[in-house]
Amino acid sequence: MKQFTGRTAVITGAGSGFGLETSRIAARRGMNVVMADVQADALERAAAEIEGLGAEVLANGSTSARRPRSRPWGGRSRSASARRISCSTTPVSAPAA
Repeated sequence: MKQFTGRTAVITGAGSGFGLETSRIAARRGMNVVMADVQADALERAAAEIEGLGAEVLANGSTSARRPRSRPWGGRSRSASARRISCSTTPVSAPAA
């Protein structure tokens, strides 16, 4: 991928460490940044920093680490046409429409 401006990076563990640094890199390259972390206070501070770099930020503090494991699709079988959601510490972008 050569063009980053305007694309969206989805980054887990974004409140600190490698995830935060990846968020910084994405913001400096002009990307929108979706940030997720289980530590809400760290995520809030990190999101403010990334917004300060000029990026559009959506921060999501996940509490899934405290919940019992369950199927995210409500226990129903997924069909072949179900959309998959991928979260990673690597910047990703949606395919062009």
